[in-house]
Amino acid sequence: ADFTIWIPNAFVPGSNNGTLSMFGPVGKFLDDWTLMVFNRWGTKVFEGHNQMWDGKAGDGGYVQQGTYVYSVLYKDGHGRPQRKTGTFAVLPSDEQ
Repeated sequence: ADFTIWIPNAFVPGSNNGTLSMFGPVGKFLDDWTLMVFNRWGTKVFEGHNQMWDGKAGDGGYVQQGTYVYSVLYKDGHGRPQRKTGTFAVLPSDEQ
């Protein structure tokens, strides 16, 4: 299988003007994955299985703009567990 995974380096939560408004991995043959997002203090602000993040915090409002850390657990094209981590920017949303 020609397996690929791509994770954006920025997104705009709540955007309604056509920009990327959800954050998460995209890939060919990417079927089973878990996304975790942490703020700069290491607090987990989101965890979802096969679910993109809309940028909302536990209180229902959007998180503040800034740099966040992600960790994606997934299975590669051979079914082997993998982890990809990195940082991304949350840009100001239309509602902020």
